[in-house]
Amino acid sequence: MEKKWVVHSTNREDAKVNLLMFVYAGGSPSFFAPWKKSFDADVNVCPVLYPGREIRKNEPIPSTVSDMIEEFVEDAHELFEKPFVLFGQCTGAIIAYEAAKCVYKKFGKTPAAFITSSMNSPRSYDCYKALYDDNGNEVSDEILAERMIEQGTVSPDFAGDQNFIRYYMPVFRGDLKMFENIDKSEPVKLGCNFYCLTGTEDEFITEEGVADWNNYTSENVFYEQVHGGHYYFNEHGNKEFVLAKLNEYIKDNLGGI
Repeated sequence: MEKKWVVHSTNREDAKVNLLMFVYAGGSPSFFAPWKKSFDADVNVCPVLYPGREIRKNEPIPSTVSDMIEEFVEDAHELFEKPFVLFGQCTGAIIAYEAAKCVYKKFGKTPAAFITSSMNSPRSYDCYKALYDDNGNEVSDEILAERMIEQGTVSPDFAGDQNFIRYYMPVFRGDLKMFENIDKSEPVKLGCNFYCLTGTEDEFITEEGVADWNNYTSENVFYEQVHGGHYYFNEHGNKEFVLAKLNEYIKDNLGGI
C-alpha cells in the first residue's frame, strides 16, 4: 500500500534514510519531483500523496488530518523500518507533525530529524482566516483565490482560469477544512532535532508562531532565515541553497552519511 501514498520517489532500496516530504494545502507531491535529483544517494526521497489529487483524484479528501494520517501510517509502515526524516512545507509541516506522533504511538519510533518550512507551529495556525469571512461564513472560490494570490500560492492569471477554479479550488478548500479540528492542546514533544526554515519577507508567519516549535521537541531547535517570501525557495536562486541545507540537516542527524 506504500505506492498509494508515495509518488515521484527515488526508490533506492539501499538508501540509509527515508525523507518523507509533505506538501502544502491544495498542493501535489509533484511539487517535490524536481528536488529529488539534489539529494545524496543515501537519501530516499518520498513525497507523500494525499487523497484528492494526481492518481488519487477520485478519492474523497478526509475530514480531518488525523484520519488521513492514521491510514497513511498503517498503509505505509514500511517507510518507517529504516531511519526517517520528516519535511513539511507550509501546512504540510502540521501533517508531518501528526505523522510523527502517530508513528511514535504505533511503533515507538521517532524521526531522525524534523524540518519545517514557512510555517508556524500547529497551535499557532488558524485556517479560519483563509476559509471564512468576519461573520463566520465560508468565502467564495473567487475570494479564496484572491487570498491564494496574496499568499503567492498561485499567479493571478492561473487563478482566473476556469479549469483552476473547477479542479484546484475544491482540493484547496477540502485540505484547509481538514485543519479545522487540529489538536491545539499541549504538544507532544518529539525526541529529535527540529529545523525551521522561513523567508525573511513571509507575511503569513509570525516570530512567535515559529518560535513555538521549540515546545514540540525535547531536543534542539535551529532557525534559518532565507531572503524571500512564503515560497522563498523559488526566489533569488535560493533553491540550491535550501536543498543543500536539507542535505546538511539529514547528515548531521545520521552519523554523517
